[in-house]
Amino acid sequence: EGYQVKFGPVFLTPHEEFELFQVYNPGLTEDKELTEFHAKIPIESHHWALRKITDAGVTAFGPAPVDGANFNAQILTFQHTKFMAIWQFSDDLLLPEGTAHYQDAGESLLLNLHMKNYSGTMSVPATAYLNIYTQPRGSSIEMKTDLSSYGGQNPFALQIPGDGQPVTFENVATAPGETRYFWNIQSHTHSRGKDFDMFLRNSDGTKGTQIYEGFYNEDYTFNQGYYDYTHPAVRTFNPMLEVDMTNGLIFEATYLNNTGATIPFGLTTDGEMFVTYFSYTSELPATTSVKNEKDDKSLLRINPNPAKNNFEINYTLTANDMVTIDLYNIAGVKVKNIFNGKQDEGKQTLRVNAMDENLSAGLYFVHLQANGSTTVKKIVVMN
Repeated sequence: EGYQVKFGPVFLTPHEEFELFQVYNPGLTEDKELTEFHAKIPIESHHWALRKITDAGVTAFGPAPVDGANFNAQILTFQHTKFMAIWQFSDDLLLPEGTAHYQDAGESLLLNLHMKNYSGTMSVPATAYLNIYTQPRGSSIEMKTDLSSYGGQNPFALQIPGDGQPVTFENVATAPGETRYFWNIQSHTHSRGKDFDMFLRNSDGTKGTQIYEGFYNEDYTFNQGYYDYTHPAVRTFNPMLEVDMTNGLIFEATYLNNTGATIPFGLTTDGEMFVTYFSYTSELPATTSVKNEKDDKSLLRINPNPAKNNFEINYTLTANDMVTIDLYNIAGVKVKNIFNGKQDEGKQTLRVNAMDENLSAGLYFVHLQANGSTTVKKIVVMN
C-alpha cells in the first residue's frame, strides 16, 4: 500500500552545487494517511525534503525543476507548502502508532534535493528515491512537521564573523497557549556549524532541561565528540515529549569561521544556515509507542552507508545472547559470516573492512540474529 517517488537523475559537473524543487502528483483518488517513509539519497546530498503543496503553488512552480538558488523559489515554498519530512542522510521514518501525515485526494507534493559534487574531476549523478506507505484516512491523529529558522522572516540576520573565534547564536520557538507532543527533532547548519544544542525554555526565559546534544551521532545513540553537519543527529522521543509551547524551546548553534570575511545566510554551502526541524502532534494518540521495522528489537544501524571501505554495524542486545551476523549478496547467497558468538547486554559495534573481507562493489544484506529475532539491513559497498 503506497507509492514510490524517484527524483532525477540530475548530473553535476565537478564542484557544482544545486538545490532543485519539483512538483509531483501521485494521483491519489481518495484521502490517505501516510505512516512510513523510506528514503534513499546520494551520500553527497545535503538534504532531501518532502512538502505538501497547494494548487496555487503547483501553478507557480510549474512542471519543470526549479533552481532553488533563486530566492523567489524559497519564498514560494513558505507561501504555498507545508513540511512533511526532511532527510540529511538515507533513513526510514516509521511514525508512532496512531499517528500519520495526511494527504488529500489529488494533492501534490514538492520534492527538494540539495546536493554538492565534491569531486574536482568527475561529474556525478543525483538520484533520490522515496517509498511512501499509506492507509485509508480516519484512524490516526495528524503528525505535523515544521521548522524554526534564526531571524524568523529575516534569515539574513544570521552573519558569521570571520575572525576564527567560536560564536553562538540563540533562537527561541514559542506558540502561546499550545501544548505539543514532539516525536523527533533535528538540526541543520552548513560547514561552519560546530555545535547545536536544544533546551526546554523556562517561564522566565532561561534554559531548562537539555533535550538535544549536537555531538551525538546521526541516530542519537552515542556521543561521538563532535558535530557532523553533513549527518546531524535526529532525536526521536518514545514516548513523545510533551512541551508547553507558551514557554517553548531554545535552540543554540555555534559556528567557527576562519576565512577572514563575514559569511551571511545562504541557501548553498557558501553561506550559512541555522534551522531546526521537528515533528509533533497536538494531542496524544491512544497508543504512543514508536514502531520498529519488522518488530526490530536490535536497533540495527550501518554507518556509513554507502561505504567505500570501512563501515560499522551497530546494534543493541536486550540481554546476554548468542549473536550471528551474516552477509548476503543481492542474489540471496551468503558470502560471509561476520560474527558468531555470545555477547553481553547493551550496545555493540562491529567494524568491517570491505577490502580485508574481499567484498566487491555492490549491494549486500546484513542479517543479524539476536534478541529472538532476525533483522535485515542493506549496505552498499563502493570501490
